[in-house]
Amino acid sequence: MNDRLRTIGIIGGYGTTGKITTEYLIKNTDCQIIAAGKNPEKHAHWAKKYHDRVTLQKTDLYNNKQLQELCASCGIIINAAGPSVLIGDRIAIQALDLNCHYIDLGGYDLLYDQLLQKNNLVLNKDLHFIIGAGWMPGVSGILPRHAIETANSTFDRIESVKIYYGAVEAWSFNSSYDLAWASNQPFNGIYENGHWKPINSSKLMHKKWFHEIGQRKSCNPFFDNQLKETALNLKVNHFGTYVMLNDYRSALSYLYNKLFLKNNRKKAARMIEKDSKRLQKKEGSWGLITCEITGFTNNSKNTLKHSLAVEDNYYPTGIVPALAAKQIIDSEIKNAGMDYLCQKVNPENFMEILGGCNIRYQTELYPSS
Repeated sequence: MNDRLRTIGIIGGYGTTGKITTEYLIKNTDCQIIAAGKNPEKHAHWAKKYHDRVTLQKTDLYNNKQLQELCASCGIIINAAGPSVLIGDRIAIQALDLNCHYIDLGGYDLLYDQLLQKNNLVLNKDLHFIIGAGWMPGVSGILPRHAIETANSTFDRIESVKIYYGAVEAWSFNSSYDLAWASNQPFNGIYENGHWKPINSSKLMHKKWFHEIGQRKSCNPFFDNQLKETALNLKVNHFGTYVMLNDYRSALSYLYNKLFLKNNRKKAARMIEKDSKRLQKKEGSWGLITCEITGFTNNSKNTLKHSLAVEDNYYPTGIVPALAAKQIIDSEIKNAGMDYLCQKVNPENFMEILGGCNIRYQTELYPSS
């Protein structure tokens, strides 16, 4: 490992999520960490406990000179700042120009589209550019890929894949801003036999009981692109992902944002932020991903279910990019280029590593009704 790769820059490194990323890397690698952000002096006391392993550096995301100075010192840049939809590719471009690997906790499909035209350059420089390297997106793509690989060895034929995800947390304004953007994207639909089928959300909306959280939730189809390649290749009768709408008030808030606030994301973000705090008081903090795969073995129809529940959404969001950085350092991510995390890593191996971090999934196999 070269000396430069031993230095990891974490933008937002002293925020709630960034601290989790930093602390994992301090404990599990010999790397130096540069925690970058606009007001590092406020966090000098936190950095002192890591002695000479953590350096605080003033970095304004909209100051290209400061971004260049950070990237010039690092082998890997992790973006734990937001909102992702406002930052776009500005950090990634600086990382690319200065030959840094790049990991983005969010990024979403917007960043994927922005970086796609740069992918040949990323490949030529033998760099890894990884987006969707958090909890949702991130584990919400890795767990289903692992479940599908398990189902392929369990069933003679897979009929359907249904993925459900949801969370309650007191989201920050930046996270709420990204949620406001996502709520207005045209992701309603499913894949049928490897072909995208856009469908009015009301036709696929349904209620479902989730015993992991002891609640029934309304579920709305919402397919982001991190699993698109998997859906295209699998070619099953039904491949859909569904987001949980937490209660009647949050569903109304979602609908209001979609209908009336798509051109006023700040106001929509404030509404989502306020509602998330209400929900947390009502339900506590939780996050849940379940993947239900129906298939046939010897004409017997069964369902294989993988589920992962957490009580703190920030913890997996911070651990996942740290694991991705460590896999780059250890040369465990083989193919250079830009892609979603779930397409870059070995899903079985990654879920096993998460289990070692006390983020464990459960598996069930039962007859289908």
